[in-house]
Amino acid sequence: QLHIKTLNRTRQPWDGKWRIVIFDIREQKRIRRDLFRKALRSLGFVRVQNSVWVFPYECGEMISLLKMEKKVGRDVLYVVAEYIEGDLSLRNKFGLLST
Repeated sequence: QLHIKTLNRTRQPWDGKWRIVIFDIREQKRIRRDLFRKALRSLGFVRVQNSVWVFPYECGEMISLLKMEKKVGRDVLYVVAEYIEGDLSLRNKFGLLST
């Protein structure tokens, strides 16, 4: 089982890129979907839409592990983006306004 608390969550300098997790987990997998969403929240992700979550630091390996653990790999997409329209509120939530 993935132990979220033991993952390296040190705040390295932000590289200006957003890590976005997008998922479409069917209603038949509601429990898995809810557990996946809860894990994202506990890892520090911020929800921008129902199934779209954002984090400012590298976490690809962490998301891969989480997808395997929750058995939702095919239903989840991990994206690294340089720009999110209107990201001021996200920068504020993550304490990145001076960046």
